[in-house]
Amino acid sequence: MSRPRFLADQDFNEHIIRGVLRREPVIDLVRLRDVGLERHPGAEILAYAAMAHSTGPSYGPISCTTSPPARVASAGKTALAW
Repeated sequence: MSRPRFLADQDFNEHIIRGVLRREPVIDLVRLRDVGLERHPGAEILAYAAMAHSTGPSYGPISCTTSPPARVASAGKTALAW
């Protein structure tokens, strides 16, 4: 079984991240800033998430709201969880 992989946006609460990793250390949770994407447009973040097979926890709608439907329509992979 593969490990769950998550890509957290820059606004995701650090306390939650630390708590999740403390409770389930096998989870692969990467922050946008860890991979240099904190200032990139939503479409690039979605492309990275799809390439890395990650889902993206977020507190609410991030700057990607128009990208997922366009990616699905063009048969691209979308890995962002709403």
